[in-house]
Amino acid sequence: MKRRLMFILLSLSISAVAFAQSDPVINWNSAGQSFSDFVIKTETETKVRFFFNDDWIRDIKLGDYGQGKHLSEILDTLFKDKKIYFYFEGTGNVILTKNFAI
Repeated sequence: MKRRLMFILLSLSISAVAFAQSDPVINWNSAGQSFSDFVIKTETETKVRFFFNDDWIRDIKLGDYGQGKHLSEILDTLFKDKKIYFYFEGTGNVILTKNFAI
């Protein structure tokens, strides 16, 4: 029983660390940028790579979210009410989907 509990706790710890590493902090002002420009900057400054259909994000502009926000916080706010969802794949890939969450 103790081994099983230790295994579960270790697995959860590793998962949390892996997610934290794939959810970088955005330390630049992205207010007013198109989502395409934000993706280019994010991919240049971090190890994150985005995968999505260009038609889904064509008219999306970023708001003023302040600096020092995690990427997931920005994407949550940005895609709210747009039926666009994101998934951190675990190796630095961010996959966007439309109309369904993974």
